[in-house]
Amino acid sequence: WEDAYRVGDREAKYALAGEWIQANLPARAVVLAGLHSGSIRFYGSRKTIRWDQIPSDKLSPTLRNLEAAGYRPYLALDTASEPPLFAEWFRSDPKVQIEQIGRVRVVNVYRFVTAR
Repeated sequence: WEDAYRVGDREAKYALAGEWIQANLPARAVVLAGLHSGSIRFYGSRKTIRWDQIPSDKLSPTLRNLEAAGYRPYLALDTASEPPLFAEWFRSDPKVQIEQIGRVRVVNVYRFVTAR
């Protein structure tokens, strides 16, 4: 029962990450996300794409297409589980590199530095 009182604090990561994204990313940002895709769209007012729905060999073309359409792609990963899943999913695309630009509780936010 004691843990039940901590649920609100733990779940605050969704709203806080979205609010950070709204305050720190440009209006034309599109955030690749898994667990946080809905909350980023809701609290962060930014477009999202579920990274786990992108074919594993199509990350680079997806990023190029987003940039060509005037969007700036970013990535949000929940540190509890997503970084190794993301790395494994896109292991066949070593050209894509990311740089961490922020952290809100257990959510890391990255920008893509190469996607050619």
